[in-house]
Amino acid sequence: MCQHPQEGSKALVLLSGTSCGMGVDFRLGPSHRIKRRRDYLHVQSHGRKFRSKHFLVAVCSSKCLAGEGRNSRIGVTITRKIHKSAVRRNRLRRRIKEIYRFYKQQLAKAKIDFVIIALAGAADLEFADIKQELNGLFGKIARVMHVDGWPRTAGSQEN
Repeated sequence: MCQHPQEGSKALVLLSGTSCGMGVDFRLGPSHRIKRRRDYLHVQSHGRKFRSKHFLVAVCSSKCLAGEGRNSRIGVTITRKIHKSAVRRNRLRRRIKEIYRFYKQQLAKAKIDFVIIALAGAADLEFADIKQELNGLFGKIARVMHVDGWPRTAGSQEN
């Protein structure tokens, strides 16, 4: 049975990531992650690439990986060049996955695989800066890959 925490408590923020009878599953389970090396390499070599100052995102349709009914998936690559500390690299990885998790429902219909590669300086960014950069990249990807239901920004124009 699901117990809902009091409003304003820290537990409310932690609970928001579960499917607690609220109608939407925000979890990022195994079917939403790229796990095999060959899948990473396929997306990086055959996918379209989108770049911002601190991130490179390779995008490939999930259909090209022989998976009918497959979800949109994410893979995150952060090398030791980015930061020597594993703690900092893992924090960046968790932040990137959290931002992707927020957009998961909108990207699910598109059946797109994403490989997000952190570039120099990414480990030093605050969460808001990471979110702003990835939001811009996801918006650009949604326009190019024709993702239905993506919120249009005020500056974008209809084609």
